[in-house]
Amino acid sequence: MNVYVKRAAPIGAVYTGATATAIVQYIDPLPGYKVGVNSIYFDCPTGVTSLYALTSRGNSTISATVASGANTVLITSASIGRATSTDAVAAITTGDYVCYKLDNGKYQFNTVASMQAALTLTLTTAVLDDIAAGMPIWGFGIPTDYGQPGFGMGAAAAFEAVEANQDIPFLWAENRGDPMVIYYLQSGSTYTHAKLKGGSVLYCKA
Repeated sequence: MNVYVKRAAPIGAVYTGATATAIVQYIDPLPGYKVGVNSIYFDCPTGVTSLYALTSRGNSTISATVASGANTVLITSASIGRATSTDAVAAITTGDYVCYKLDNGKYQFNTVASMQAALTLTLTTAVLDDIAAGMPIWGFGIPTDYGQPGFGMGAAAAFEAVEANQDIPFLWAENRGDPMVIYYLQSGSTYTHAKLKGGSVLYCKA
């Protein structure tokens, strides 16, 4: 195998019939390697289509142990580094996608339902296992945040099948060891035909 590439992983197929509801796929990180999308396949019904590879805007630290089944997480700082076009420092806030590592070694992606206080997150879904204090929590923001990589298809006049396939990834995570969120939104009225048909990512020594 090419020493540049550690391994490949699939992006699974997802179908949804709900109008203007995003299709979301989560890509786990691999410590020491940067993940990049090198192929993606999706169907575009009539309407505007957007696909984003949400990259981490930075990370904070979980400041107290979180028990399995809880949905409240304390963090050391809401500020996570990479600036946006309007903010001096990016910060985790309500509605953002986040990711953290559980004690069982698996990664869980979630969204922030609310900020109870400056350093207290209420998560949309309860955590699936304990989380040790000191573990990182990555913040992705939302697709429309400044600087999130992706592309749009404009307003399609008719159904289109889109394929993007390259030997070298064309959508990258921000840093080595960062997770990624694939976010596909189709806003047309014939959304029942929208489908993320799959694709692949590469973990590279980029």
